[in-house]
Amino acid sequence: MEHIYRRLAPSEEIFVASEHYFAMTLLVRGPLRIEALDAAVTAMCAAAPMLAARIADVTDGYAYAAGGQRQQLFVTDGDPDAPLNAAELARHDLLFGVFVVRAGDRAAVSMQFHHSLADGPRGLSLLAQLWSLYGDATAGRALIPAPQPFPEPVETLLAERGVVKFGEPDPEPRETIRLDVDPEAKFVAPHLASAALTVAETDALLALAARQEVTLNGLVSAALLLAETELGGIPLHELLYVFMVDLRARLNPPLAPMDGSNIMGFAAYMPAADVAAELVPLARAVNEHLRVSLEYGVVQQTPLHSSNMPDSSALEMPNLVMCTNLGRIPDLTGTETLDVEDFVLLGSLSARGRRPTYQVRTFAGRLSVDWPHYDDTPEAAQHRVDTVIGTLRAAVESAPMSVGQ
Repeated sequence: MEHIYRRLAPSEEIFVASEHYFAMTLLVRGPLRIEALDAAVTAMCAAAPMLAARIADVTDGYAYAAGGQRQQLFVTDGDPDAPLNAAELARHDLLFGVFVVRAGDRAAVSMQFHHSLADGPRGLSLLAQLWSLYGDATAGRALIPAPQPFPEPVETLLAERGVVKFGEPDPEPRETIRLDVDPEAKFVAPHLASAALTVAETDALLALAARQEVTLNGLVSAALLLAETELGGIPLHELLYVFMVDLRARLNPPLAPMDGSNIMGFAAYMPAADVAAELVPLARAVNEHLRVSLEYGVVQQTPLHSSNMPDSSALEMPNLVMCTNLGRIPDLTGTETLDVEDFVLLGSLSARGRRPTYQVRTFAGRLSVDWPHYDDTPEAAQHRVDTVIGTLRAAVESAPMSVGQ
């Protein structure tokens, strides 16, 4: 009889309905030892049952079930710079796997997840664990990762902290969305346009944020909105900006990155008509909106209502701007024998698509803005991220003249 760990919560089932996978990839150069990587993946899956699980159909929805012993490391020769389609997981009926694409002494090492398994912070913690174990294996040390219990869904963790869903219960039982998944035909990887500040420019932007008493995320959010106004011709006060918020540190008691599967809320901000179309004032407005939304518990409610919200890919809203900010990618212990060239975050979804979402990250001291897209021309996509970075760069270059404002 199949062993069932637990039912998927509504906040997790939405990623089954949207067929959503994502990949965190390191581009490396040097002597990558596949046997050490295999040992690290095996140790991780042995310590964390969820990594080796599969999603099973049950009578009234979906459940995490034991997946048994299966291959979860895949190595091929090819172009390390080509987008890695995280839907490879669907082809192998996996929720977690590591895919390596090699060419000479370069390789792309892609840790891939079904999104019900992890959000960005949890994914980064798993990535750090993978490379730490790889380092242990290359050094001949024993691989003994701490056991990881099956993580609780956000609904349970919020309820334990007194956050209950507002509004009346659904008048009728929620119907689970069933999909006939054809991975070979339906899954596509987006193209990725990216632009970055230098390390010195990133440091200067952080200094500007500190002087102006705004957050780095506020400045980047303002730059995104100003770029969207410039590129799309939509007035600033008509844009709707939706951005992800990690709730872990904002709950009482707080949560560690590995404590749950997806502990993200989101904030929705529409600039007031009297907000100046300038970087710092707009950043302040974004920060203040987030502060108030958290104070009144609005952001904390959003994951509890996610299953009742329309799929963003189906929304005909040209004024909608979405962003997820991973923050600073941690230094990865265990990669010392390799030259790490870059970190790439990339999602893969069904051909039903998904509205493009800006991705922001800081890796090796450089702030980057990515635009994963399906329909834009390469030139248009690159111009979009160049415009965002250009706005931030201009603010840094003019910062000495604005000190004391």
